[in-house]
Amino acid sequence: MAEFAFYEFARGWPELVAAVDALEVRLRDAGRVVAADMVLKAYGLMRDELLVLARDVSVEGTRILRDMEKRTRVRGDTGGQGGKRLEDHLFVEPTEQQNLLPGSVGIANETTLDANVEWWWTNEEGYSGHVGRVLYGFFSGGGDDAPPSRDEFRQHPLFTPGYSPVSGGGVIKEPIPARRFIEKSIPIIDKLWRTQFDAIKARFDVALARAAVTYR
Repeated sequence: MAEFAFYEFARGWPELVAAVDALEVRLRDAGRVVAADMVLKAYGLMRDELLVLARDVSVEGTRILRDMEKRTRVRGDTGGQGGKRLEDHLFVEPTEQQNLLPGSVGIANETTLDANVEWWWTNEEGYSGHVGRVLYGFFSGGGDDAPPSRDEFRQHPLFTPGYSPVSGGGVIKEPIPARRFIEKSIPIIDKLWRTQFDAIKARFDVALARAAVTYR
């Protein structure tokens, strides 16, 4: 089962299902078949709409997550020359619990990230474990492929370790900064999810109110 950094789901859904079941039985026992059918229809529609919500929020949430990752970068884009790209493994997805909790989505699939770009967390949370380490190699990429001068701090995204005519040695003095792109994306995606959920729930409440009128 995939693990996510954060989950969105309809809290109280099992209790709502139980309440709908009890209401439908009560209405049928009272001979209010039309009202009972209206309750079931409202429930089925809400469930279907929540499944669509999960699909739509997953698509838009993935876009938001990847956009935030790009906006928080401290170096230029490697253009794919530095190996697997972090952004390609950032996903918002419907969770495996869709049958039990329709509408549920997970933000940032950590299982996928760990399997493909295991260093992702150092960019999200920051990391100081390499401070003091000596590296030998050279940076390139960015505006051109020539090794950068000393005044081009963080302008060249690609580092090639090892010895060469243009390599130099250096001591890591700065930690990897915490970019918090997942943390910053969560409130945005949460608002998106809740706005759609509230609209679906409001339509469900209206449908139940109509059923209650029919019951009377």
